Amino acid sequence: MENLSSNSKQPLNTIQKLIRLKKSDTSYDGEFLSGEKLRISWLSEQILRVQITTGELQDYPIPDEPAHTARMTVLPVEGPAEVFKASELLDTAENYRIRFGRYTLIYKKDPAVMALYDEAKSRFILRQVLPVSLTQTTSTEVLHQDTNEFYFGGGTQNGHFSHKGHKIKVANTNVWTDGGVSSPNPFFWSNSGFGLLRNTWRPGLYDFGTNRKNQTGITHKDPTFDNIYLLGDSPAEILKHYYELTGQPILLPKFGFYEAHLNAYNRDIWVQSDSKNAIEFEDGATYEEYLPQKVAADKGIKESLNGEHDNYQFSARAVIDRYQKHDIPLGWFIPNDGYGAGYGQTDTFKGDLNNLEAFANYANKHGVALGLWAQSNLHPVDPANPQKGERDLNAEIKQANLAALKTDVAWVGAGYSFGLNALQDATVAFTTATAGQTRPFSLTVDGWAGTQRYGAVWTGDQIGGEWEYIRFQIPTYIGTSLSGQPNVGSDMDGIYGGGNPEVNVRDYQWKTFTPIQLNMDGWGTNSKNPFTFGKKATQINRAYLKLKSQMLPYTYSLAHEALTGKPMIRAMFLEFPHEKINYTKLVQYQYMWGPNFLVAPIYTAEQNNAGNSLRHNVYLPDAHQMWVDFFTGEKYMGGTTVDNLVYAHWHTPLFVKAGAIVPLTRANNNPNEIDRTNRIFNFYPAGRSTFTLIDDDGKSTDYLEGAVAKTELESTLVGTELTIDIHKTTGSYDGFAKEQSTLLNILCDRHPGEVTVTLNGQEIDLPEVDNRLSFDQAEMGYMYCAEFSPSEYFDLFSSKVKQQHALQIKLPPLDITKYALSVDVKNLTYGAKTSSAQIIDSAMRVPRNFAVDLAQTGPTSLHLVWQQPEQIDSFEILVNGQRHVNIKGSDFTVTELDFDTVYSFKIRSKRLNKVSEWSEQIKGKTSADPLTNVIKGIKASSNVFDQPEREIKYLVDQNLTTEWSTDPETALADPDNGQFTELTFEFDQQYQLDHLEYVPRTVTQLGELEEIALSFSTDGQNWSTFGAPITFSDDEKAKVVPLNGTRTKAIKLRVLKSKGDLAAGRELFFYHL
Repeated sequence: MENLSSNSKQPLNTIQKLIRLKKSDTSYDGEFLSGEKLRISWLSEQILRVQITTGELQDYPIPDEPAHTARMTVLPVEGPAEVFKASELLDTAENYRIRFGRYTLIYKKDPAVMALYDEAKSRFILRQVLPVSLTQTTSTEVLHQDTNEFYFGGGTQNGHFSHKGHKIKVANTNVWTDGGVSSPNPFFWSNSGFGLLRNTWRPGLYDFGTNRKNQTGITHKDPTFDNIYLLGDSPAEILKHYYELTGQPILLPKFGFYEAHLNAYNRDIWVQSDSKNAIEFEDGATYEEYLPQKVAADKGIKESLNGEHDNYQFSARAVIDRYQKHDIPLGWFIPNDGYGAGYGQTDTFKGDLNNLEAFANYANKHGVALGLWAQSNLHPVDPANPQKGERDLNAEIKQANLAALKTDVAWVGAGYSFGLNALQDATVAFTTATAGQTRPFSLTVDGWAGTQRYGAVWTGDQIGGEWEYIRFQIPTYIGTSLSGQPNVGSDMDGIYGGGNPEVNVRDYQWKTFTPIQLNMDGWGTNSKNPFTFGKKATQINRAYLKLKSQMLPYTYSLAHEALTGKPMIRAMFLEFPHEKINYTKLVQYQYMWGPNFLVAPIYTAEQNNAGNSLRHNVYLPDAHQMWVDFFTGEKYMGGTTVDNLVYAHWHTPLFVKAGAIVPLTRANNNPNEIDRTNRIFNFYPAGRSTFTLIDDDGKSTDYLEGAVAKTELESTLVGTELTIDIHKTTGSYDGFAKEQSTLLNILCDRHPGEVTVTLNGQEIDLPEVDNRLSFDQAEMGYMYCAEFSPSEYFDLFSSKVKQQHALQIKLPPLDITKYALSVDVKNLTYGAKTSSAQIIDSAMRVPRNFAVDLAQTGPTSLHLVWQQPEQIDSFEILVNGQRHVNIKGSDFTVTELDFDTVYSFKIRSKRLNKVSEWSEQIKGKTSADPLTNVIKGIKASSNVFDQPEREIKYLVDQNLTTEWSTDPETALADPDNGQFTELTFEFDQQYQLDHLEYVPRTVTQLGELEEIALSFSTDGQNWSTFGAPITFSDDEKAKVVPLNGTRTKAIKLRVLKSKGDLAAGRELFFYHL
């Protein structure tokens, strides 16, 4: 066993020597020399709990308010007796050892540090390097961090999924830009073999190696240390334990996988206008939308749900009509998403509820489910007599068939116990009001541990029309999924901003391969509907939304799997765990959609001369794995990072793993249109592969009682002989159709040989058909198709879509619970000419003058240059041994690197399937952290009140995930009358300042500083003016003010002008020389 020791200096408030540990009836109880109590207990065989406190040991953490009854955990605090009884305690001179199963918990007596040792693997999976530290307000644990140890979790950390070398806040910041946190979770896990849930409702800060590279520090604002450790060999096993501990995630109703439309349709006024923001309606006129406080009601037309006031084109019903007119899928609709909107214009609650019911009936008739936004309390003061303006969730569910709830801060508060309690309340209402026939579905932006068992999360109110928001949302989705929340979504093309058709289309493309899509309309610079930007964009958006509907059988099977293990959106290492690159930020802009699809979204504006998008740094895993472009059939071998991939406007990077089995259905616009009497399977033959198709009624909670149908699928390609087995379907559910026809699409290179089909082992006579019309009309048969299209809605974009080949087999309706189907195909090849083997041509010229361009060295990038030989197609570059291919031209920038780190490079030429020898190795070093010279520990103050959770301290915390804002109610400045907002910044010593950098807010420009005046002081008492007032440009870029080496100990900043009545900012950096 490895040595367990601690050589770090101990803080004064750490616990002291462990003087006692004894086995009691249900736990191990101990005491430290400094007086703290220790308890070690088991919640299950691989879930153990360690508590340390100076007070009384609690079964559950104390919530924010006593009325909050929701709990993070669902396992009983007293775990299985057999696990505890089987554990053994050994008391040695140096430590206490508790043996349980294959693990040993070791608690050293002095210093009092704990470790977990895995006997099966003969290694520590967790080691404390310092004793736990307790103060009156905090508790801290410091763990050893191995070189190859990576960390994931922490909830919805916008822009991040792999946390090694980073610091994250486990706190509800409600900052929805890169680095902000919307739904934190005090749960993280390590690839070392453990997960950790800090059992608290209080916010925390997790440092995964920014202070010391070999240490991880976990701090919460809770004086009680209450850790629950989850042990497992794989990420899926750890996530499974997390769900055992905190509850199984909800299974979205099927409508939840279709686009939702959200807006307020009972509040705003539409005024005829010819402004650039005006929208053309069915009457041929253009109108602009106004809040009611911005325009008199008689100046325009007020919208409604049902068009009940001669305003149909401004109604929610009309929006459903528009989706149908454009033949675009729509699954659910929230018609009251806006403060003060409500859902009726009558004088009574009953009248308004009747109005909501009328809209719900219309929506349901068209296959669209009803959702509502929760602005306020969802229960009336007097349940027997609801008043106008109140909400009655139970009545909305029963009378209006409410099926989904989106929560706002007025309902879930700041999150934590408040938020979880509110979600629990909503879930109970759905379950009891419908006896489980309506599956509970809530959507929140303020989650915590346990949120997944009540609802899904969205990433926050973000801006559309900007590539930045696609960029950072990709790792956000991955990280949320790794945090025990598989159901994640966001607003399509953002809630705010917009105006960029390319961004709009690219957002629709990649989010086809995500669970939840929210069309949050009415808040941006343009309508956010998928049919906003003209015919071409509408065609593309329609094609992808239709494709998502076709893929529902595959997606829904992933959703079932996510209930106990792997999420739908999968970090690359979940499917390819043996490649180190898959754990790092080098693959943060791609993910696996289940086991079979690699999604690599377009997230930059970069284009080639033909106007097509360029995508770089796409890592295709596994050198023995073939990957197929889903749309064109182009094939690639894995084990390489591919650059300069070219994609037309309609085309997104989507790769199918060879060997994939993909169940499909016919394209549709909502779950009611799904043809349940037909099943479709696409096979991409390679080796042996399996898939389990899982289905249920899609709307009730009956699946929890086992009302599920499963079909096991197998595909085996040995040489050129393919065998496909579709086993009998087992199980059933209400509405299950036993009689189903079958269509198999088997991708191949050319016309295969003999085809044999058997049912329950009996061969059937299956005729070959030689043309499309005959095949479509036939009830059964098979056909070789040389123009196979993966989805008919893409055929109009390019001839490349119909260049794949497939063997198609069609069978008549059969009882799929009684018949097993087998297919044997002779002489079938797929990707036979695709190979990773390359011929080394020693005569081919190696690029000369290969070097690192020092002038373009950055903190996270290195620029490589070389002299390009003639008659070369492309280049390959090794970056620390990782091969990048398809590099064009004579330079290349390597990105996503670490600060102040040395990297090695080699280059070689390629032409056709031949390559040159590798060049000599060169090295380059990234520059230091750009914040190295930023002054830290600044004391900041203001002469006005700050907005809660946006205090002035956040302006100088070196954290772009937080922001500062003056209070909108009490801190309104009046510069015209000499009433200024004034900020003071005091340093710990005198510095010579080089410059300051002001970073404005991005979600909204309200409060952005436009003009400031500075003064400085060397003693904090006497002040001197620094030059003339400084005016900032009107954009989101950081503003730099040269300070020319001024020596000072304090600076005052006076706000002379800002946007609106506030003053605000994300960060203010002061750089010293």
